[in-house]
Amino acid sequence: RFLSSVPDEAAREAAWRAGQASPSANARVAARMLRGRAEMAALLGAPSDAALKTAGGGALAGAPGAVAAFLASAADQVAPLANAEAERLRRAKCRHTADPSARLRAWDVDFYSAREGGGGGGAAAAAAAAAPYLHLPSVLEGLGELVLRVFGVCMRLEPLGPGEAWAPGVVRVGLLNEDSGSGGGGHGDDDDDGGRSPAPPAPGERLATLYLDLCPRPGKTPGSVLFPVRCGRAIPPQGSGLGGSGNDGDGDGDALSSSSSSGSYQTPVMVLVMSIGGGAGGAGGDGDDEQHYYDGGGGGAASGSSDDGPTGWSASLRQPRQSPPQPHSSVPDLTLSWRELRTLVHEAGHALHNACSRTRYQHLWGTRCAQDVVEVPSHLLEHFVSDARSAAVLARHRSPSRAPLPAALHAKLCRAMDASFPALELQHQALLALADQALHGGGPAGFALDPASLLALYGTIGGQGGGGEGGGGEEEDDGALPRIDAAVSSAWGALSTRYAPSVPFVAGSQPHLRFAHLSTYGAAYYAYPY
Repeated sequence: RFLSSVPDEAAREAAWRAGQASPSANARVAARMLRGRAEMAALLGAPSDAALKTAGGGALAGAPGAVAAFLASAADQVAPLANAEAERLRRAKCRHTADPSARLRAWDVDFYSAREGGGGGGAAAAAAAAAPYLHLPSVLEGLGELVLRVFGVCMRLEPLGPGEAWAPGVVRVGLLNEDSGSGGGGHGDDDDDGGRSPAPPAPGERLATLYLDLCPRPGKTPGSVLFPVRCGRAIPPQGSGLGGSGNDGDGDGDALSSSSSSGSYQTPVMVLVMSIGGGAGGAGGDGDDEQHYYDGGGGGAASGSSDDGPTGWSASLRQPRQSPPQPHSSVPDLTLSWRELRTLVHEAGHALHNACSRTRYQHLWGTRCAQDVVEVPSHLLEHFVSDARSAAVLARHRSPSRAPLPAALHAKLCRAMDASFPALELQHQALLALADQALHGGGPAGFALDPASLLALYGTIGGQGGGGEGGGGEEEDDGALPRIDAAVSSAWGALSTRYAPSVPFVAGSQPHLRFAHLSTYGAAYYAYPY
C-alpha cells in the first residue's frame, strides 16, 4: 500500500529496497528448505526436485523441460503487450515528474499502476453501483443456486454447536448431493480393487462440511485460502482388518456420510478463509492489508434468519429441517468488492473439488492431486464471474426485488478489472514460475541453477556433516548464506533480463526472501499460469 500511494520516489525506493532485504531470516529458511528438497530428489533417484515434482509426481506437464518451454513461450508471447503497458507507465511517470527521460523502475510500478489502472472514475462509479448486488448473504444465496444448478450440490446453512465457532461471524454450511444420477464416484484412485472403491454418493448424502471464516480481525492469517481440516477417504467395514469402522469424527454425527456392509466414507471438513474488506471500493481478498473490522459479537450479526426474508437463504441453501428450530449460523453483514467476489468463487472451486472427490485413500483426495491440477477447478469457477449470465445468478440486489446485476454494469466491472496491467502481471507470474523452477533444478536451458553446485552450497546450511539437523554438535557455515543469496539473485536477474525485461531487474535484490509460494508450491508454482 505504501508503494502504491506515496508520490515521493526516493521514499518508495527506500521502502522497496528494505523490503527486498527482509525478512533476513528467510535466507537460512530458504537454504535449508532447498537443500532438503535437493537431497530428497537425490535419494529418490531424480536429477532434481523439479523433475521429481513433474515426471515423478504424476503432473500434467510430465517433465521440467515441458514446464520451462511453456513458461518461456508464455513470456515471449506476452512480451510485446507487457512492453506496451510498461511504456504506458513510464509516460505516466514522465508526466508526473515533468521529466521526459524518466525511466520506469521496480518501485514505480505499483504507484503508477494505481494512478493509471482500474478504469479511472468510471470504475469507482461502477463499484459503488455494484455494492447493493454484492451483499454477502445475497452472494452466498446466488452461489448456492449456481452450484446446485451446475453441479447438483446443495449448500445448506446449518447450526453451530456450542464452542464450534472460533471467531465471530463464522458460518457453517453443509454440502449435500442433490444429483440423482449415478455420479462419478468410484473412479478416484483404484478402480480395479475388488469393489472396494468408494461408492458414488447417494441423493441427499452429505458430501462435506464447510466453514466460512470471512470477517477481518487482528492476527488473522493473511490472504485467502481453503484449508482441508479432515480429508475424505473410504472407511473399510468393521472386521475387515483394514482400518476399523472409522468414526474418528467431530462428535456431530457427520463423520460418516454413508454406511453399508461394504464400508463407509469419511465426510471431509474444510474452512474457507478470507478477510472481506467491505464497502463498494474494497480491495481484493488476496492478502490486502485494508481492514474493516466486524464487531458482530457472539456468533455474528444475523443478516436474515428467516427462510423467506430478502436476506435469508434460498431453497438451494435451505435451513436444516429441525423440530424444534435451533439457532443457525448467521451470515455476517459484509459487502464484497468485485475482486473479492472472484476470490470467493475461486476458493469455492477448491471446496467443490474436495467435496466431489471420492477416493479410497485420503492422501489422494481432492486437492491432494498433482499440483498443476490443483488450480484447474478454482480457475474454472472464476470464469462464472466474468460471464454475464452466471454473474446475474451470483450477484443479485439485496432488496426484496432480488434484481440481477445488470449486464451493462457487469461489463463495466469486468473492464475495470481488465484495465489494470494484465500483460505485466502475466510476465511477472511467468518469471516467478521460472525462478521457482531454476531454484529446484529446472528452468530453461542455460538458466537453470546447477543442482550439484547448489546442493554443495545448501549442504553447508543446517550442519551437514556437523552433527546432523537438530544434533547437539551442529555447526552452520553462516558465510555460505551470502554466497547462496548472491547465486540466487544473479540467476533471478538473468531470468528477468531474458524473460521479463519490461521492468528492469534491480541488481542485488533478493526477491526469493519474500516469495512465500516457494514453501507451498516448490517446483510447481507454474500451476498458476499453466
